[in-house]
Amino acid sequence: MLGSACAGDRALLFAEVLQVPEGDTRSLADHFKKATTAGGGPRFEAESLTVDATLPGRKPFRVEGAQLALEPSADGGSLRFELEGPIFGAASRVSAAGTIEWGKGPFGGDRLTVDFVVDDADLAVLRVAFPERFDAAFAGPLDLSGHAEGIVGEHSSEEAPASPLKGKLDGSVDWTVLGRRDSLAFSSAFSLDDRSVRFSGMHLKSFGLDLDVFGWFDPSPQGQFHLNGAFAGVDVAKVAADWQVPAPWRAAATLSGKTEFWGKPGQSFISYDTKASEVSVPGLGGYPIHSGPVRLAGRLLAINAEVSGSVMSSKLEVGPVDLDSLPIGISWWRNALNVTAANSTLWGGSVASTLSYRPATHPAFELGGMLENVRAGDFAGAVLKAYGIDVEGKLDVAYRIGQDAAQSPFFAARASLSAARLGRRGLVEQAMEALAAMPTPLSSPRANAAVKKSRTGADLFDKLFFEIEKRGDGYVVGGISGHTGELQLDGSGSMTKDAVLDVAATLYVPPAVTEALLANALWAAPLRIADGGLFVPLHIGGKVGDAKVTLTQAFVAAVAKAHSGGAVTPFGLAEVEHVANSGLAVLADDPSSPSSP
Repeated sequence: MLGSACAGDRALLFAEVLQVPEGDTRSLADHFKKATTAGGGPRFEAESLTVDATLPGRKPFRVEGAQLALEPSADGGSLRFELEGPIFGAASRVSAAGTIEWGKGPFGGDRLTVDFVVDDADLAVLRVAFPERFDAAFAGPLDLSGHAEGIVGEHSSEEAPASPLKGKLDGSVDWTVLGRRDSLAFSSAFSLDDRSVRFSGMHLKSFGLDLDVFGWFDPSPQGQFHLNGAFAGVDVAKVAADWQVPAPWRAAATLSGKTEFWGKPGQSFISYDTKASEVSVPGLGGYPIHSGPVRLAGRLLAINAEVSGSVMSSKLEVGPVDLDSLPIGISWWRNALNVTAANSTLWGGSVASTLSYRPATHPAFELGGMLENVRAGDFAGAVLKAYGIDVEGKLDVAYRIGQDAAQSPFFAARASLSAARLGRRGLVEQAMEALAAMPTPLSSPRANAAVKKSRTGADLFDKLFFEIEKRGDGYVVGGISGHTGELQLDGSGSMTKDAVLDVAATLYVPPAVTEALLANALWAAPLRIADGGLFVPLHIGGKVGDAKVTLTQAFVAAVAKAHSGGAVTPFGLAEVEHVANSGLAVLADDPSSPSSP
C-alpha cells in the first residue's frame, strides 16, 4: 500500500516515523482502507489511528484518534495528504493538508506544500518529542497556523547548501516572566533546511509590548540559537503600572532599543540595550531621580539576577545631589531591587554605594556606601549647596541614608577630611585669637609663631574626623577629632536641619606652644596638665560654613581666678559622644575605630 503511494525509500522512512504501538498485532498498512477520490484515483484512509510517532533524533510520542488520508498521483510522482485529530493531547486539534512531489529538489529532495493549524496543543506532549525546545516559562495551550512550501529531505554539502522549506507561521502560547503570566502572540516568516531554522519579519506581542525579531536556531537537540529583537516607543511608566511597580519607582521615560537571545538549550542568555532621551523617577523620602540622555544595557534571567544592567547617563541628579555622569548598576533578584555604583570616579575620588529596596516593605529603602579621596569642595557644592558650607581638602565618608516602613527617615555618616579647611575662618585660628582677646590674655608672638609652625598650612587641619546621625528634626555630631600639627580639637554636639552648630569642644595645646603662650602669664601655670600642655574648653556655634569659636565662661573665669592668685584646676579633655556606629565602614586612621591605638 505504501509502495503505491510513494517511492520505496520514502515509504520506508514513513514506516519508521509512524509505528504501531507494541502489542498491536496489525501492521501500519492494516490501519488503512482503500477508497477512491472524486476523480476516481486511489485514496487510503485511516480513522482513529493510534501510532507512536518518532522524529529523527527525538523520543517517540503517542498519537491517538488521528485521521490520515493519502492520495498518490497516477504516475506515482506525488502524494496528497490530509491529517486531522488530537495529536498533541486529547483537547488538541490538528489539521494539515498538502502535497509532496517526490524528488523535485535540485539535490534529490522532495517538494512539500502544506497548510496547517494546531489548536490547544498540550505542551506536556510536545515536551516529550522536543524536551529542549520548550522552556519551562512557556505553558499551554499552544496555537499555530501557517503555510509552508519548498524542499525537504536534502542535505547540505561542501559544494552547496540544502534547498530550504519556506513559509509563514502565526501562533500564541502562555509565557511566565518574573512571576507574571500573559499570552505571547507571534507571527513570522521562516526558512528551514537541514542545518537551521531562520526567522525573518517575526513580530512578538506580550505584556503590552511589541518586539520585532529575526534570527535562527539549529533544530538538533542541543543546537545553538541566536535571536535579535528591536523595539521603540515603549512607555516605561505604563509598563511599570502594568507590573504593579510602586508609584515612587515608576520611571517616566520612552525607551527604544534591542534585545538579544542566544545560547543553547539549558544555557541561554538574554541581553538588552536601550536608550531614552530622559528619565524621571519620583523616588522615595524626598529623593526624586532625574537623568539626561540615558543608555541602559544588561541581562535578563541571569544567574543571581532576574534583571541586571548598567545605566550610563550624561547627567544624573538624585534629589538635590548632582552626581554628574556617574555610571550605576541595577539588579532585581528575589523580589528586591539593588542599585549600585562601584569602581567609579566621582568628584575626583572613588565611590562605592548600594541602594536596597523591597516592595514588600515599601516605602522603606536604604542607601549606603563609601566615598574615598573626593574633592571636599566639589562634594559640598553638589550635596550640601543648600547649606552654604565652605570646605576644602580631600574627603572620605561612609554613609547610610534611607527611611523605614513608617516613612521615618534615617541618616548616619562617618567622615574624614585631609589637608582641610572648614568654614571661612580656621577654627584653631579663632581659638588663638579668643585667648588673646580675654581681659587677662593668654598670647605672645612666640606662641603664634609656634602654632603656625606646627601646622601644614594656614588654617588647615591635617586630619579632621567627625560622625553625624539624624535624631528627630536635627542631627547629633560626635567623635570630632581634628589635628593641626600637634594641636588637637575634640568635641561633640548637635546641628539643626539648617546646619547651625552647637558643639562643646576642647583644644589641646602641646607643651612647647603652651610654654610660649604663658611666657607673659606665668600666673596661669596651674592650668597646665601633667605633660605641660593645656586643654582649652571651647564652644563652636553658628552655620557650619561660617562657624564661630568662643571660649567657655568656665575657662574665662578660671583664667581670671588664676590671675588673681586663686587656686584653679586644669581642664581635661571634653567628653566626646560617639554616634553613627551602626552599619558604616571604618575609615582609615579613624580614632573611633576599635583598631586605633
